[in-house]
This record gives sequence, structure tokens and C-alpha cells, in this order.
Amino acid sequence: MKGKDIGKCVVSPTDVYLDDNNVVQPDVLFISKANLAIIKNDKIKWVPDLVIEVLSANRTFDLKDKKKLYEAFGVKEYFIVDPANKHVIAYYHNGEKYVQQNTKPGKIESTLLKNIFSF
Repeated sequence: MKGKDIGKCVVSPTDVYLDDNNVVQPDVLFISKANLAIIKNDKIKWVPDLVIEVLSANRTFDLKDKKKLYEAFGVKEYFIVDPANKHVIAYYHNGEKYVQQNTKPGKIESTLLKNIFSF
């Protein structure tokens, strides 16, 4: 979404302090323009709008633990990408819980950003 001033995209390594006890380092995150105040001294001090995790050796942490954490804190969209097969698991937060979205290999469709990204 080059050329659109809708927020800031940040890549790892960047600490995200969801609260005092929960610090994560997503692979990619997006913070909408309305929420940019959560960036303080090059740290993210609250919940990003969108998080993308790329699966690595610690798959269970991304697929279960981080999903529960992001869901509990209200991250609006959470994408888990498996680079081996370009499969994406996509969730959006409906205000209460995550709902899994339909996906296609090599594509991420963001409800939040109203855009489809291919990789």
C-alpha cells in the first residue's frame, strides 16, 4: 500500500509490550495512524492492529500460545505464514474472539487494510 499514509509497518526485531508481563517480538506488525501513539522510544507499548508471524522451529508457540495472547489482547488481525508451502492461517478479531478467514496459498487478504497481498 505504498504511497498511502495509513500507519506504520514494523519488522522484527522490535519488542511489543502488550502489558508489563507479556512482551513479544512479531515478525511483522502494523500500527494504524490512529494508534501511532503506542510507539514510544522505539518500543511498542500496547497492541498493534495487525501481526504477521512466519513459522519457524517453534511452531506451537506461534500457532497456539501467541494466538491466544493476541486474541486476548484484541489484535485485530493475526496472520501465520508457513514459508515452506506459502500457506496462510488468517484470523480477524470480531470483538470477542478470533474468527478464521478463508485463505489461498501465497495470498494474505486483510480486512483491516482492505487489500490483498501476494508473496
